[in-house]
Amino acid sequence: MDEPELVFEKPPGLLIFEAPPRTKHLQAAEAVRARPGEWARIGCYGSRDAAASVAWQIRKGVRSAWRPVGAFQAVSRTVGGEFRVYVRYVGEAGNAD
Repeated sequence: MDEPELVFEKPPGLLIFEAPPRTKHLQAAEAVRARPGEWARIGCYGSRDAAASVAWQIRKGVRSAWRPVGAFQAVSRTVGGEFRVYVRYVGEAGNAD
């Protein structure tokens, strides 16, 4: 019977995630607006709920960078344990090409 492997090491740090701060939302929105109809991952968040909340805020124009309402589509997806937000600009009419 195999013995359990004994390794002395510090535990890894807490989950690190990259979420765009307020100033980066404006930059991200401008970059996405420059490439209409193309999806872009704008960040990874600490939980599924956090990613879903950011996507909802983008769709509803809660953050001013993502206005007017309906100009951007946003979804959250879990990929390999990461909670991601994807956005695309569809224009003020809200229609993707």
